[in-house]
Amino acid sequence: MTLFSSSFALTGSFLTDALPVIWPLVALLAAAAVYFQALRKWSRQLDVFELGVFYALLVILYAVFPFVDYMLGDLSFSPFSDSRLFQAQPSPKELAPIFWYYFLYFGAFALCYARLRGARNREALKARLPPRYTLPALIASLLLIKGFFLFITFMYGLGTPETYADSYLMYQGLPRLLQQILNHLSGISFTCEILIMALLSGNFRKYKYWICGWILMEFVSIFVGGIGSRTGLLVLLMSAAACHHFTVKRFSVRTAFAVGLSVLLLFVALGVVRDLAVIDSEAGLNPFGYGNEFETLFANAYDISQLKASGETKGVFPYFYFGDVLNLIPQQLLPFKKIDTAAVYVNTFYPVFAESGGGLAFGAITESILGLGWVDAVWRGAAIGIIFAWLHRRFARNRQTIWSYGFYLWVLIFAYQCFRGTTFALVPRAFYQFFFVFVSMRVVGWFLVLFGSGKAYSMRHLAHGTHNSAIAPGATT
Repeated sequence: MTLFSSSFALTGSFLTDALPVIWPLVALLAAAAVYFQALRKWSRQLDVFELGVFYALLVILYAVFPFVDYMLGDLSFSPFSDSRLFQAQPSPKELAPIFWYYFLYFGAFALCYARLRGARNREALKARLPPRYTLPALIASLLLIKGFFLFITFMYGLGTPETYADSYLMYQGLPRLLQQILNHLSGISFTCEILIMALLSGNFRKYKYWICGWILMEFVSIFVGGIGSRTGLLVLLMSAAACHHFTVKRFSVRTAFAVGLSVLLLFVALGVVRDLAVIDSEAGLNPFGYGNEFETLFANAYDISQLKASGETKGVFPYFYFGDVLNLIPQQLLPFKKIDTAAVYVNTFYPVFAESGGGLAFGAITESILGLGWVDAVWRGAAIGIIFAWLHRRFARNRQTIWSYGFYLWVLIFAYQCFRGTTFALVPRAFYQFFFVFVSMRVVGWFLVLFGSGKAYSMRHLAHGTHNSAIAPGATT
């Protein structure tokens, strides 16, 4: 009885100490429950691959992951956690404001998205695909980009990176213009992959073995060849799952959660495997190398809050508000140096880590803290909610082209960058990495029309030769 009483007292004391961080998480999860129930009521079913649902789940994940880690560590961070949190060992009262930022951001997003998404639900995807040359043109573009990377690697004697950090350092010695080109080509290659997957999934019966082989090859390149990346594999898996859901057979909520959890576990596991490569016999484990970016974003927010309190961030405010817009303009055309908030952060406060090839994603919550605090958290969440609601309304229309469908897929897959990176990170990326592909395909089309080869086809035409057919997802699995 005494042992039971002691255990109960210890548990009660632990929960009392943890209440400052428990309350904001309870509020966030309660808001999420109301939000998902409202969407389910209005649309008769909850579609996990709906942009507003998918992004909400991402925000919840980014909030819950560090909370669980902190609670399991008995309100402390272990040596395997982010080194900034481990060294500071903040109390629940110190961390509580950051969790409330998560709640405010999520609440503003959920309110605006639910209010503006409309009651219309996409029952069937009817897509008109572009001219028949588009698929081979996209495949050729993807192969040319990969070939160009190999050519640059051979031309400049870059070799194969041995560690994750080396993959970032290997291009730093190249001319600035070439670095910019390579950076955009990397994003363009992801766009090509998403569009190719959309086209192949449109005739899944014919191309299912090609799709499976493509995914298998990506796995082999990472686990055997060591030349792949988590991002590339994640893009491929996400595009395959989303395209299957939209055009082949709709996933039930249960199946979608199972698929999402599997991808998440794979993503985290690959991060751990990746970080084992940065262990050095002299330096030990890289303090920022642990493969848990959820905790890293949380650590960024806490670190910035401390730096701002000590007056060390005045040089960035308010210029960072214009960073995403200025990224639309090449650096060579500007009379001043653009501000990359994440790069400024790591280069200013962790220069040794930056020189070793390390980087720290910034985060929308960190942006909010750096800016006007809770006001920023509210308007940033609301802005993304409004934009995503508008995209959903557009996507819910009956008739789609491959470009509107592909853009929705592109935003869905890279939506995490709006929370992981900066709020409007997708604006310059869309301009240089998606719309560039769109314009390029149009140019190819104009060229082929001159030779009478620019015939169009519908999604079903790939297999059956019919035009303007609808692709309707089947029953749930």
